[in-house]
This record gives sequence, C-alpha cells and structure tokens, in this order.
Amino acid sequence: MAKQRRSYRMTLLQFHHYLTDKAEDAERFHQNAAKLHERYTDVFKQVMSDWQDTFSFCFPRLMTERQQMPETFRSHINRVESEEHQRIAAEIAELDKEIESGREDSDTYLAKAQHATQLLRRANPALDSREERLKAQVVRYQTEYADAFEEMESLESATMGWLTNAGKIARLRRVQKEAKKKQAESLTEMRQVRQEWTDQLEMAGKRQAELREQWQTLSVRASEAQGRRDHLEQNLDALAEQAAIQRVLEELDESPGVPGELGERLDEMVQRNSVRLSYEQGLKAVAEAEGLSKGVGDGTRRFADSVAQVVREQKRYNLRKVHVELPHRIAVLNETWSRLSDQLSKESDLSHSPVRFAEIIDKGLSKRLTDSTIQYLFETMGEALNTATAAWG
Repeated sequence: MAKQRRSYRMTLLQFHHYLTDKAEDAERFHQNAAKLHERYTDVFKQVMSDWQDTFSFCFPRLMTERQQMPETFRSHINRVESEEHQRIAAEIAELDKEIESGREDSDTYLAKAQHATQLLRRANPALDSREERLKAQVVRYQTEYADAFEEMESLESATMGWLTNAGKIARLRRVQKEAKKKQAESLTEMRQVRQEWTDQLEMAGKRQAELREQWQTLSVRASEAQGRRDHLEQNLDALAEQAAIQRVLEELDESPGVPGELGERLDEMVQRNSVRLSYEQGLKAVAEAEGLSKGVGDGTRRFADSVAQVVREQKRYNLRKVHVELPHRIAVLNETWSRLSDQLSKESDLSHSPVRFAEIIDKGLSKRLTDSTIQYLFETMGEALNTATAAWG
C-alpha cells in the first residue's frame, strides 16, 4: 500500500503568514520574469532587424532566380506554392460565402426598415381619423353647451322665468355639465392620440436608425469582403508565388545547397531563423510565466487578506484556537514559485538561452499549474479554512 503523505497543520495566524510568504514568492518570480521579458524583447528587436536584412536580400533574388535553384530546392518551392495557391483559393471560397451571407443579412435589415415604414404609414391615417372624430365631438359638445346656455337665458328672462321654468333650467344645466364633461374627455383622448403618434414617430425613428446602422455595417463588411475577394482572384498566381517564397524563407531550417552569394545568404537565413524562433519561443514562455505568477500571486494575496480578517474576528470575539489542515499536494503546488526561482538562478545566462528558459517553464509551470489545477488549489485551501472555522459553530 502506498504511503499517504502527511498534511500540513497550522493555526490561522500561521496560515496567514504562510499565504503571505507564498504571495511574495510569486511576486518575486513575476518581477524576475518581467526583467527577463524586457531583456528578451530588447534582444529580439536586434534579432529581427538582422533577420529582416537577410530576408530583404534573399526574397527578390529568389523570386527572380527560383528556376535556377537546385532541383530539390526548386521542387520544394513549387510544392509550397501549390499549397499557398490552394490556401488562397479556399479563402476566396470562404469570402464568397461571407459576401452572400452578408447580402442576405443586409436585405433582411432593409426589408425590416421598409416594413417599419409601412406600419407607420398605415398607423397615420388611422390616428388621423381618430383625431378628426374627436375634434368633431369637441365641437358638438361645445355646441350643445352653447345651445343650452342660450335656452336658459331665454327661459330666465321671462317674468318669473327662474321660478316657472325651474325644472327646464335644471335639466339644461345638467345638459351643460354633461357636455363639458364629455368635451373634456374628448380633449384628453385627443391629446392621447397625438401623444401616441409622437411616440410612434420616436420609436420608428429609433428603430429606423438602428436598422440603418446595422444595414450600413453589413454593407461595409460585404464591400470589404468583396474587395478582398476580387483582389485575391485577380492576383491569385502572383500572391501564391509571393506567399510561397516568403514562407520558404521563414521556414528554412537547413542549407538548400545554393552556390554563390545568394547561397551564402540563404545559409545565413537558416541561422537567423533558428535564433528568431528561439526568441519567439522564449517570449511566449516568459509572457505565460508573467501571467500565471501575476494571477496566482494576486489570488493568493487576496486569500491571505481574507484569512487576516478571520484572524481579527478570532481575536475580537476571543474564539478558540483552530487549525487548518493543508493537503500535501497543495503545499507542493504552493512551492512552485520558490522552486522555479531556485532552478532559474542556477542557469548561467538565460537572457541568451530562451529555449532553455522555455523548457523550464513548460515542465515546471505550464504542465504544473493548469487552469483546473489552479482552481483546485484555491478551492481546496478555501475548504480547509471553512472546515477549520466550522468548529466555531
């Protein structure tokens, strides 16, 4: 039976100090990685300058002299050119699909805009008709009010009219009151109709603006895709040849056996490609190292702050001492930064050994601290803290 590795037991205060130390380990590693990143970047600028000089010499000469190259090298260029021809043809086919899809989407938005306009036009006569009907009602109720007023004046002007015609006058006053009430209701409804029309205009305006913007965006994309597609189709052979020569030079990893000055520079291209690729590899590795150390270090620092808060609560409320049980694997993962720092410090000159640095990072960090491992690290430490403090009830 395999021996079970022991866990690490510590008080809350010790756990806080422990996490703070691990956060500082990650921070120190991050600072050193940032310095190395800066050195790699400076060296890479010179590497690329030298590489570009050699490339600029070889590219035009290889374009014009490719048929005079040794048979093996010439066949290699032809094979790469065929691959680039197929790649560009495939891109043209993809652009055809994109253009067709873009036109369909553009037509869809145009149809939606036209439909919105038609809805507004259909709504306009209906609202106009409602407003005219309400206007007529307002006039009618005003006329009823005025007619009742004149009839009351006639009845009241007669001798003792206010007494002998009291019933008629009371009825006319009710007619006036009802006419005013209905007139006010019609005016309110008429204002609502006008507001409804204003709202529809605003909504239609916003909708039209949105549809117009989407239609214009799609039209621009389709136009750009069409331009790109036409350029590729019209210059397919020339573009395939240029891309092939560029790719051959960028991927050159052994001498093609070309005589003369061009051959010397092609051999130089082999060496410069090796150096370029090594620093590209180193830059990728150091960027990953910076990102991981920053992310995990900041996460550990925040976790330490949370534990510090728990320690303060323990002291404030005089809670009994509890212990955090940290699994062996978690303790090992937390040693990643100090171990890497120790290992890197033993290397002679990593600023000129980007491949070696990349190898160390790949083995000691990339394969060690994956996304799932980092999640496991913090979740397990959180569970250990919760288990310890659960004793407080």
